[in-house]
Amino acid sequence: MNPSSPVSEPIVVARSIVDVTRAEEIAYWMATLGVSEMDLRRAVAASGEAAGDVRDYLGVK
Repeated sequence: MNPSSPVSEPIVVARSIVDVTRAEEIAYWMATLGVSEMDLRRAVAASGEAAGDVRDYLGVK
């Protein structure tokens, strides 16, 4: 690699909102939190969309 060429760094997106309206977001949160879609939707309905609140509701850190 040429030292003067720009290095492409991976983009990390911090997800602070649990969006249950988009299939790809639902899949991400199911995998991240280790829950079913139904459990994810229940957690969002009970605690709101803030990722920290959803994690707390589910007991996941």
